[in-house]
Parts: sequence; structure tokens; C-alpha cells
Amino acid sequence: MRVAKVLGGALRRHTAIELTLVDQFDYHQIITELHAVAAASMPPEAAAIPFSELLAGKPVTFIQTKVTGFNFQEQTVATESGKLSYDILVIALGSETDFFGIEGLREHSLTLKSLPDALRLKEHVNNMFALAKNEPNAEARRRLLTFVVGGGGFTGTELAGELADRLRDLGRETGIPTQESLVAVVEAGPTLLSGFDPGLVRKARIILEGKGVELHLGDRVVRAEPGTLELKGGQVIHNRTLVWTGGVKANELVQHSGLRTGVRGRVVVNPYLQTVDFANVYAVGDVALVLNQATGQPLAPSAQLALQEANIVARNIQAGLSGSERVQFQPRIAAEVVSVGRKDALAKVGPFGFDGRPAHWLKRMALLRYLYTVGGPPLVGNWLMRHGLGGD
Repeated sequence: MRVAKVLGGALRRHTAIELTLVDQFDYHQIITELHAVAAASMPPEAAAIPFSELLAGKPVTFIQTKVTGFNFQEQTVATESGKLSYDILVIALGSETDFFGIEGLREHSLTLKSLPDALRLKEHVNNMFALAKNEPNAEARRRLLTFVVGGGGFTGTELAGELADRLRDLGRETGIPTQESLVAVVEAGPTLLSGFDPGLVRKARIILEGKGVELHLGDRVVRAEPGTLELKGGQVIHNRTLVWTGGVKANELVQHSGLRTGVRGRVVVNPYLQTVDFANVYAVGDVALVLNQATGQPLAPSAQLALQEANIVARNIQAGLSGSERVQFQPRIAAEVVSVGRKDALAKVGPFGFDGRPAHWLKRMALLRYLYTVGGPPLVGNWLMRHGLGGD
């Protein structure tokens, strides 16, 4: 979407150039806010921006359909609505949940990769409290009110904090004592938020435990069955809700496309973000295996890097059309912010780490900045008029 918008503005007067954006939904999802939608902290419409609004005035044709395959030799994209031909292709199909082959995990867990996923989880949590309210058996009620988050990365940590706050609200609404409900996080690594500032990781643990979240660190899931989750250490967690956020891999279509792939099925690209197999095919976002030029190690996929990559791809496509020199992608990590509930957040800006109200507001400002990058002042203004900033 970002590539289409930038090119649409830059190539507005080139009437011979056709720009087409394809997506299975008719709206752009703000993936970083799905945990808030799932926990009823944000209305769903605040995390979904219609493409008609984003592309207004841009010479971009939007087609709502699902991509089903690629033929790079013929330069076509197969969709549920038929084939589309291209001269230049940008693949930005994102990632999907990685279940790592764990027995029963795919069949017995919920995920959080899309707005429909978030709404499904929200409704499920509400249903568990409705059932628990009328359940006389204490053991059955305990299972109904145990919510397990698999994975303690950014998504899992943010979801756990939001869910803990949501359970308190639902407890008040249903008359169920707070101590009867539980959020548990299972993380195979030794800490939450792997790779984040160690001091802030310790703070995240303190905040979550203060909300009553039960942490199982350094222990991994080995089997999921209806109502039970078995850990490698031998513990069995009885529950009726498991949300798996423990890992992602590149979209399966791309993994089986014939393009050269690497870690987690991500497409190997050169420093200009072209696939190494076809110079007229670019990959951006979670689907692209982008290396840190200094270390040679893969960069962790993130929203801010995806936007930076999109800007470089748009610039390089323009350069290819005009015959000018392409530029290499150089990542810039301006800041990292993670929420740990509705009013709690942690932030790392350069060498400085902090938490509390400043981090909470920085998280909100990051959302507004993102809205500005994709839609400019009109989108920010409209969004604030509809939804405000919320909270204190």
C-alpha cells in the first residue's frame, strides 16, 4: 500500500503507467493495534482504514481479491478473480503464524494476524465469561477463565497486558471475582521480549506479574489438546483459550513460489530489495529476508522497517523507469515501543529506555505518526475526530 501511494504521487502525470494494488480485504489493517481490538481497548474500525480513503486522488487501481500464485516467467499473478499481468511486481504478502509442527497447536489455538482474528478472539473471551457466570462447577469455571498466550515476544506481551486489563472489566460486568480469571504466558526463551533492552524486559515482567499474569519462561509447548496444554517441563495447563503468537513465517504462497528463500521462508533480496531471481520483482515487509549490511544477520521484521523498505522500493522503481541510479536499503531504528496494558508501556529511543506515562504517550504518538505516513494530515485528523486518543 505504501509503495502504491508513493508511486501514485510521483507518477501522477505519467498516463502510460498503470498502478494496481491487490488485497483480499478492502481496508488496510493496522496490525500493531490488533491486540487492542481483541481486548476491546480499541474499536475495530480504528484499526481498519478503507483503501478508498487511503487511495483517494491517487492514480491507483484497487482490486479486492486473493492472490493464489505467481508465474514469474510469464509475468503474471494468479488471483481468485483471474490473472493479472505485470512489468514490475512488488510482493508484500506479509507473514503467517508458524506452529513449528507442534502437535495439535494449529487445530486448538486462536491466532492474531488479522482484524477478523482479533474480533474472533474478542467474542471468544466474552463468551468464556458468559459461560463461566452460569457454571456451578469450580474446576470447569477455572478452565473457562484461564487464557493462555503462547509466545512472549512483542505481540504476546502486548496481548497479555491488554487481556489482563480486559479480564478485570469483564469480572466487574459479570460479578466474577478477579482472582478466578487468569492470563498465562508461555515463552520458550529465558525472557520476554527477546532482543529488547534488558532493563525494560525486567520492567515488563514486573508490570505483567503485578496485573496477575502468570509467566512460564524457559519452557516450551510440546502438545495442545482440547482443554489442555502440555509443556516440555511436564506441566499441563488446563484452559479453554490458547492464543498462539509464538512465531511467524513468510506467507506460504511465497515459500512455494519458486523464489529463493531463507530463514522462515522469507524471500532472499539484494540490497536494492529486488529478489535475487528476478530484477523486476521486489519483496518488502515480513515476506522479505533483508540483511543488516554491517553484521550480515537478518533484520527482524517490523512495521517501521517495512515502511522504510517500501519507500526504497518506490524510489528504485522510479529510478528504473527514469534510468537513474538505484539506492541501497539502510535500516534506521528510530524507537521501539511496546505496550503492557492499556496504560502501561515501555520505550527505547536511541540509548535511552523509559516506561510509565511518557512511554504510554509515545506509543500513542507512534500510532499517529504511522497514520500520518500512510495518509497525511487528513487521515490523522479524521481518525482523531472519530476515535480520539482514548485513556488518560
